[in-house]
Amino acid sequence: MIKGISSLPVILLLGGIIVTFAIGATLLIFLLNNANLGERMAAEALTADRSGIEDGIWRVIRNKNYQGDYSLIVNNRTVDVTICKDTC
Repeated sequence: MIKGISSLPVILLLGGIIVTFAIGATLLIFLLNNANLGERMAAEALTADRSGIEDGIWRVIRNKNYQGDYSLIVNNRTVDVTICKDTC
């Protein structure tokens, strides 16, 4: 009976260390996942913006006097394009 009493603090200490590592690993994975999500969303926004620029360039190539505002939908993103000839 007296031999088993020292195992309780050891088990509690090891359990606490394991739980601390598990919480730390979970937090690290969460932060890395959010960083990757931000990079992916920034890349998607950049792609949509470039598509809007290219579309605007093509409209001006087809009609040199084109001016106007329009919206373009690219991969579930809406891009607002404004084309001005002299001043906006």
